[in-house]
Amino acid sequence: MQEISFGKITPRDYQLEAYNACCENIRHYKGAFFVEASVGAGKTIIMGCILARAQKNGLRALVLARQGELVEQNSETFWSMDVKNSIFSASLNIKSQHYPIIVGTEGTIARALPAEMKEASFDLLVIDECHQVDFLSDDSQYMQIINTLTERNPKLRVIGMTGSPYRGDEDIIGDLWQKKVYSIGTEFLVNKGFLVPTIFGFGDDSARYDLSEFTIKNTEGHADYSKADLLSMQRLITKDCEKTKAIIAEVVALTADRNAALITGAGKKHLEQIAVYLPENSWIIITDSTNTKERRESLKAVSRGEKKYILQIGCLTTGYDEPLIDTSVLMRKIGSLTLLTQLLGRGMRLLKPHHVEKGIEKKDHLVLDYTETMMEMAGIYENPILEKAQAARAFKDQLQVECPLCKTQNSAMARRCIGEHNGARCEWFWSFEECKSCGVKNDKVARVCRGCGEYMRDPALALLHKHYTDEDFIPVYRMTIRHTRDAKGVIVDYLIHDSTTTAKTWEHRGHSVPAEMVSEVFYPKSDKKWLTGKWKKDFLGKHLHRSWWGKVAAMSADIIIKNSALFDTPTHITHRRNEEGKSIIYRKRFLSGRES
Repeated sequence: MQEISFGKITPRDYQLEAYNACCENIRHYKGAFFVEASVGAGKTIIMGCILARAQKNGLRALVLARQGELVEQNSETFWSMDVKNSIFSASLNIKSQHYPIIVGTEGTIARALPAEMKEASFDLLVIDECHQVDFLSDDSQYMQIINTLTERNPKLRVIGMTGSPYRGDEDIIGDLWQKKVYSIGTEFLVNKGFLVPTIFGFGDDSARYDLSEFTIKNTEGHADYSKADLLSMQRLITKDCEKTKAIIAEVVALTADRNAALITGAGKKHLEQIAVYLPENSWIIITDSTNTKERRESLKAVSRGEKKYILQIGCLTTGYDEPLIDTSVLMRKIGSLTLLTQLLGRGMRLLKPHHVEKGIEKKDHLVLDYTETMMEMAGIYENPILEKAQAARAFKDQLQVECPLCKTQNSAMARRCIGEHNGARCEWFWSFEECKSCGVKNDKVARVCRGCGEYMRDPALALLHKHYTDEDFIPVYRMTIRHTRDAKGVIVDYLIHDSTTTAKTWEHRGHSVPAEMVSEVFYPKSDKKWLTGKWKKDFLGKHLHRSWWGKVAAMSADIIIKNSALFDTPTHITHRRNEEGKSIIYRKRFLSGRES
């Protein structure tokens, strides 16, 4: 691919590919879409390329981030790419609308739209860390911004960037975010030399917390421990200050020749206990109660090399860019693979040119785990970082086995060899599951077949999340809405084409057609949030323009049925039945060409 420069920055080839994918979808796709870009992929540069194109074409764009320091970082990068932009962020004490491209914090923008920005209209809305958008609630600040700007300009294009496309236990695809247009993974970036490799260390029994009572729940890797769990974990940890002292003594020794360490604890009291045993004036503490000014000043002290140890509680997992971090220390158990991946990503970034000019070196990223998080996760998840951690622990404990195929030493607990054979990942498995669709061997805990892409585990998930081709879409003859038996909810019936030889015939517009009636059930006014969320996500979000959501959300089942003409009828849907015989309707196509 031909090199193209934007100001002082020349994007990498994959960044240009992501940019081109975004441009293509801005032109031809009306729904909200996003790029999945791992830490270090350069999301800001991809955004800057998009904004440079917008600036050239005379378009107005708004970029949203959650924290002021992220707004500041993004704005500086955009200026270095010759993208003129204004900052609109209360935490930075700047509220400017001078340039057509504005970079702002979500909270400040949401509060300003009815007043200071009441005339503001944009062609593009770009959301950094877009997995943070609470798309199930129109009251969330992100959704207020999206709804307001869409009303002002129905042609608004919404673009997201994230390294972890999940919210809670759910993939963000399917409601607001309807399409992933490009993906840049961590292993790809390491192999290309755009991230430093990760190495591992583990404390012995005298320098390791016993947190075995806190088990990691297999929720596809997205749900971390609750606040109550973390408080319990903190109480248990802080009872034994000698254990913390022993751990920190090892951390200080192992990081003596390293640049900066990110230490994650269970709570503020735990962090304060850790700080007691660190060298004087070598640390900062960042929690969700740290005010913006103190947070910015503390983090800048790290950037200047004045502070070495960053003690934090889940506050610096996304968006924080400090290349000096070359060590990650786990001093509380992490329950979420997504969170762990984000956290470790902080230490994998390459140094900036000005660091190298000063003679600073960074060859790798050291992970020190004093909680058994890595080993426990390796037992239930398929992940390259966990496999490498497992192998490193096996070497330390001298519990290795040799691969019969490529002779690489592996952990005795390994399910697949981590080595290479004939220029590719070794195909030797000690335990595996064959895909029923294509016969390829897969890790026993794999969610998706590496051969054909089918889901391996839960049949219901396979029905919900598999990739659909044109052949999977079934024509819809009509859609009707009726009461549930208790009259509190609504049943949406679809009369769909049935191509089987045993198909029943139904009357449709004066003709007998081979068809089947399938249904979805919704409770729009339920007290249970997940039911109202399902209504918004699976019906309103697919059948109704977002500008109507506020009006329809307050409707009872009776009024919804009386106003059923408001809702678009799909021309095609995907339909399967799970093992219990229940209908699974996931994708829908409409007359406009929209697919959701």
